[in-house]
Amino acid sequence: AIIFEVQLDSKTIGRSESKVTWYIDQKLISQSDKDFKVACSPGGICTLCVRDPKKYPVNDYKIVSENQFGQCVVEIHFDLQKFLNKEGANEIAPVFRHQLTPISKDSTLRLEAKVYGNPKP
Repeated sequence: AIIFEVQLDSKTIGRSESKVTWYIDQKLISQSDKDFKVACSPGGICTLCVRDPKKYPVNDYKIVSENQFGQCVVEIHFDLQKFLNKEGANEIAPVFRHQLTPISKDSTLRLEAKVYGNPKP
């Protein structure tokens, strides 16, 4: 049996500290939920570890970063079978699940994204 975790990372950048929350299928993931590990570093790296992805084979995850100036939402769809590629070849096609949200012309915005795939995108 293959035992592994799935880790989702996000970096938040803002002019004041943000409150970060993670969701699975629109349900809030609490810090005390044993199926997940939620952590944020002082540098703004926020991590969600899915401890047993076999319990959550196909789900939509969302991270919300919010401060006094507004909020940013990023969503991702995770499908364990596609990740493992049924034959076990571990080939993963890069996919953006949702388009970016427009902002006003007077706002400053910095976007960073990590893309994983095999072969590399």
